[in-house]
Amino acid sequence: MDVKVLSLFIQIYCEKKHGSAEKFHWEPSEKLQDLGVLPRPLLCKDCLGLIEYSANRRRLCPLDPKPTCRNCEIHCYQGDYRDMIREVMRFSGKYFLVYAFRHGLFKESWEIITHFI
Repeated sequence: MDVKVLSLFIQIYCEKKHGSAEKFHWEPSEKLQDLGVLPRPLLCKDCLGLIEYSANRRRLCPLDPKPTCRNCEIHCYQGDYRDMIREVMRFSGKYFLVYAFRHGLFKESWEIITHFI
């Protein structure tokens, strides 16, 4: 679930911030196959790197259930990636809330968003 939500947030961010950049479908690496069926969003090269890194971090997380990033003691995201994912979550969160209001998904959406804050 986490990687699917992350891919949605990164896709929203990429569409709004990197609209004119060349886009590619994300092809999850073989090591991510244990996460199940994953979406294949259309992303720029920077966002492809971020989603691959994020999915791999999730795969390697020893905590189950995974706590919110803010409350996690491990902080597995390294420097630049940590800043990038924060920016993505902050930016895409507002678009996701608008989508949720329009489609009657506010409660589920709020739980998802607060998980990453």
